[in-house]
Amino acid sequence: METNKVPIFTLDLADLNWQFKPVRGKRRLKLYIKINKEETEKWEELRDTIKPPEMPDSEFCKILFYKGIESFMSELTERINKLSQEEKEAILNESVSEEPQTEDEKQKADTT
Repeated sequence: METNKVPIFTLDLADLNWQFKPVRGKRRLKLYIKINKEETEKWEELRDTIKPPEMPDSEFCKILFYKGIESFMSELTERINKLSQEEKEAILNESVSEEPQTEDEKQKADTT
C-alpha cells in the first residue's frame, strides 16, 4: 500500500554523528549515547556548571532527557497547531484509514 505521508518534522541523527544504543529489559530502558571527545568536554562543562553536587549523574541525565522530550512535544504541538484545518483533517483521515484490521473486519470489507 502506498501512502502519501508528508513529514511534519525530521531529525537526521546521521548529521549529528551520534550513536544511540537502546537496551530494553522487562521493566527498564537503558539508553547509551556514544559521543566524541569534543562533545564529552562540553557535556562535562554543562554538568559541572548546572548539576548540584549532591545530584547523581543518572538523575541529571533523566531530567535532561525528559526536558528534551517535553521540548520536542511542545515544538511538535506548535507545528500541528499551525496547520490549517484541512491539513489536520487530511492527517487525521490518513491515520484512521491505516489502522490495522482484524481478520473479521478485513473479510467484511472485502464483501462490501
